[in-house]
Amino acid sequence: MSIQFDIEKFGRQPETIAQLVRSDDVFSLMRRRVALPPACAALVRARGGQAHHVPGGGTVEADGASEILFVRTTPVDLHYDVPSLRSEDGYDFSATVELTICVVPERSELELLRKVLLGSGSRVDIGRIRKFCEEPVRSALTEFSRTRSAADLSAATTWDKFDAVLDERFKPVGFASGLALGPDPRVTFASPAFTESRRMESTAALRRQRLEADAQLRSASVEAKRAHLSQLQDVLSKARALAERNDGVGVASLLQTFSASERGELYLALAASNESTVRTEAILVVAGNELLWLDPSKLGEPVRRLPLDSPVGGLRSVRVAQAGDTRTILVGASRGIHVVDIGEGPRDTYACEESTAVRGGFNAASIIGERLFATHSEIGLVSWRIGAPEDQELCLADLTEGASTVRDVQSEDSGRLWFSVDDRLIGWRPDSDEPPCTIHAPDVIATSTICDGFVIAGLGDGRVVRWPLMDLTAMETIRGPSRNKVRSICWMSGGGVPRLLIADGRSHLDMQVLGDAHYGVYRCAQAVRWGFGADDCIVGVNANRDQVFVWRLHAPDKPTETVSIGRLCGHSIQDVALLAAAAPDADDQSSSPPSA
Repeated sequence: MSIQFDIEKFGRQPETIAQLVRSDDVFSLMRRRVALPPACAALVRARGGQAHHVPGGGTVEADGASEILFVRTTPVDLHYDVPSLRSEDGYDFSATVELTICVVPERSELELLRKVLLGSGSRVDIGRIRKFCEEPVRSALTEFSRTRSAADLSAATTWDKFDAVLDERFKPVGFASGLALGPDPRVTFASPAFTESRRMESTAALRRQRLEADAQLRSASVEAKRAHLSQLQDVLSKARALAERNDGVGVASLLQTFSASERGELYLALAASNESTVRTEAILVVAGNELLWLDPSKLGEPVRRLPLDSPVGGLRSVRVAQAGDTRTILVGASRGIHVVDIGEGPRDTYACEESTAVRGGFNAASIIGERLFATHSEIGLVSWRIGAPEDQELCLADLTEGASTVRDVQSEDSGRLWFSVDDRLIGWRPDSDEPPCTIHAPDVIATSTICDGFVIAGLGDGRVVRWPLMDLTAMETIRGPSRNKVRSICWMSGGGVPRLLIADGRSHLDMQVLGDAHYGVYRCAQAVRWGFGADDCIVGVNANRDQVFVWRLHAPDKPTETVSIGRLCGHSIQDVALLAAAAPDADDQSSSPPSA
């Protein structure tokens, strides 16, 4: 008869904690005793039912034995990862526990182990021990975490207190099974949410310190800057006086006699001296189904919110239209235009009856004479008679059919209407029989504006070009090509120095001085998608279209005001326009539409 159980092999299998064998599988005629290794014990049950304990290093005799429970007495290392814990102050935590479990090498304890853990089986392994001990570990962690704050759970000095809680929870399990909790269990707690909260608090504290330091520096330097600005404005005053005495010589021409660095400072001084010419009453923002009015000096909460729910669909664009002395806000929607009174007056909706399904919306609108015109990349150029929304007309369909983009409808002083179709600019007099004129640009037109006797276009390849309205064959390149598509252009003429504000998706806006190689930079910590200029401020929208920034003209280093539109209404920005407190001169437009 062969012997099936080998005590030496049992000692080399650390995964096995206890093994129950019959005496016939241990002993033979020639082998009547087995020496136990020091790290093992045995519970020997006699054929009459009585059991006795053999300690490690002892000898198990064959006489009278019916079955033998061999037990490993070395500590068993267990590891638990427990998620979904909650601190007293509501933070989610996970915990890692490392502990040791020992088999108590006494007869009564081994009897319990055989009854509870072995049951009707013949083997107890580490997996069975781990599963058996998991409930008291989880229970101890739950109790420990819910009675302590997140800060306490994150502190290593608190973790030692877990030992007593775990010991209390383990005692009933140990008493029932013959197991004992080893010394010095280890626990660690982790909470990404609390870690991020502390990081934000630390960042906020550092930011407060920086702001305080910045305020002190600004306070210390404000007098020096004021004195320097006063000197620069004296130079500008002399330049203006000289220009007035010499017909045909402008301030811009005189400033170009200074060095590049001097011109940069003089242009900023010019902006500072011109900042109060025309005040921006509101920044108009279209987001979701609302038109928001924001105060540029204190963005915060909107000063006015106008819901524009309508069958013409989601909102897409906003423009301020000037018709004589009357200004009107035009809000483009998916299938029509809302005409909104600047005050609290009436609102009209002009719906497009085009039957085809559309995904986008009307990206620009303008009032020319007695008609409202609007561009839609999928529909084309649409016109309605003011006061008669049912009087709708699809204009110049032969020029827009099959186009990818139809954008930026606007008018020049003579009443000629302009809009872009892919890489073409179309000029048309709706009240005349003369055919429309077409200008071909060297790349797709992403945005355009009419100002100062020019039609200006920002292109997909980063170029900015312009054509004189008096000679549409003479194209001039204002800015060369780049890797960045021009998203918006805005012409500004404050102080007699024409400038172009350019946004192309980088983390700043370019202020190009026309006729000069110099350009300024309005910096931002984020990429800027669109830029809008007025006499008293610069406004930008970030690339994610969820924040609005405001710069003062003479402070280009960073925005002075920021607001999260996503936080205010839960929607991204579709378009922005600036509403001036007083109507600008015809040749001094303060904003131009972006094209998205």
